[in-house]
Amino acid sequence: MKKDCGYWMLKNEYKIPALDELSLCVNIRRKLSNSHWTAFTYRHPNKTSIELGLKGRGSDLQIIMFGRIWSNWDNLISLENWHSICMTWSRSMTEPKVYVNGTEVEIKTRTKGLVLYPYCCSVAGGGSLTLAVTHDIVKNRISIETGTELKGSLSLFRLWGRVRSAKDISGMACTDGDILHWEERIWNKSPDCKPVQDVTQ
Repeated sequence: MKKDCGYWMLKNEYKIPALDELSLCVNIRRKLSNSHWTAFTYRHPNKTSIELGLKGRGSDLQIIMFGRIWSNWDNLISLENWHSICMTWSRSMTEPKVYVNGTEVEIKTRTKGLVLYPYCCSVAGGGSLTLAVTHDIVKNRISIETGTELKGSLSLFRLWGRVRSAKDISGMACTDGDILHWEERIWNKSPDCKPVQDVTQ
């Protein structure tokens, strides 16, 4: 996506199904430093919290699942560089596994008492997904949060309905997701938000 692009939203006919396990990867490049940024948010229309999301604070990383937040404060997401961020999770896990540029990174929960318990949750199906912004659903319409958008580029958002191995992820292959993939026909784009070829990837 272009740096001045508003957001992409998943079309209704390609809604995410309920998931007991998943793997998700996205490539991002931050061009401008802002204190809070968003790679994607997935929100169930009947819930007030974000079901699944990837955000950051400066060069730090935040993973959101079921209203819980895990962070890494190791300055992983530097400016002007492409970063491949992947996460895997299944119902048997107490936290997602996160990989940056093919290497697993440590994440810590931000709030005590909000860890996941094994088999506690499934990702709800039929929600709304946006790339590069945080959103809410107000009176059945999308409402975009301003000031936390990704100021840069985003590419290769993919979702699989299974846990991918560390070897799969570290291979950095451009394998298409089996639930969602990086294909223009499945996305609604905000005005002036067409994909652009980037030979730097």
